[in-house]
Parts: sequence; structure tokens; C-alpha cells
Amino acid sequence: MTNDELIVKTVELTASRLSNYTHSFDVNEPKRITTLMQEIYNKLAELNTADEN
Repeated sequence: MTNDELIVKTVELTASRLSNYTHSFDVNEPKRITTLMQEIYNKLAELNTADEN
């Protein structure tokens, strides 16, 4: 996968995760979402690298 494809997948997975979110957002929520997106991206990049080898 290209970096652009990894980013698209990250956004899709994050949106899917947040669509089931039932709690109200607070001031710390953007940081949590950013952390979640980074973790998803890192895992996808790791799997992509492993798949290429």
C-alpha cells in the first residue's frame, strides 16, 4: 500500500470506530482521536511492511 492508501484506511477505520461512540465529547477528545488514528496508522504500516517481505 502507498502512504496515501494507508491514510485513507486510517480515516475509514477511525470513522467506523467513532460511529459507534456513544459518549459525549469533551475537551480532551481531539487528543484521544489523534492518538487512536496514529495507533491505527502505525499498525497498518507495520502490517504493510510485513506483507511486503
